[in-house]
Amino acid sequence: MADEEELYFANLDEFVNDEDKIVTYKWLSRTLSVPVNKAKQMLYAFVQKQKASKAASHLNITYIIGGRCSVNGDIVHRYVITQDENLEETKKTFSPVTSLHIYSIQKCKLK
Repeated sequence: MADEEELYFANLDEFVNDEDKIVTYKWLSRTLSVPVNKAKQMLYAFVQKQKASKAASHLNITYIIGGRCSVNGDIVHRYVITQDENLEETKKTFSPVTSLHIYSIQKCKLK
């Protein structure tokens, strides 16, 4: 299992750093033929590993966050895609946050 994980990390590193791909959890799931939740876990682990080695400074991380929030006085369930630097601010608009995971990682800044 550890060898398989290392292979996945090598693939992820190649996709993001060498091929300059925008790697979403859905794309990763299809490309590596792994379940979607496994792909989400892989993205999270990859980002943590990059942060630990100080190599994450060039990465742009996009999150998808879901939860309840108030819109025009009504309580609605909403999903929002947000950048890493806006994550904490975006989380404050939800009460409670019901879902949060990495949507994509890439070297470029998304618009």
